[in-house]
Amino acid sequence: MTGSNISSVKRVLHEIATHAYNLGMGLQNAAPPEAKVGSSIQYLKDVSVQLNDTCNKIDELISNNPK
Repeated sequence: MTGSNISSVKRVLHEIATHAYNLGMGLQNAAPPEAKVGSSIQYLKDVSVQLNDTCNKIDELISNNPK
């Protein structure tokens, strides 16, 4: 995989993470104030965190293996 491919993958993962987080927050904000955080909202937030962690790991791999 070339550097530009890796950058593209990282960018797309970050975009998906951002959309998942925004969707989760939108659902939470649309819910009545007394409602607890649903499992779908928490799932979206967790997916966002995991994808961002993956992006950080990609950065670490790139910095540890410069070409």
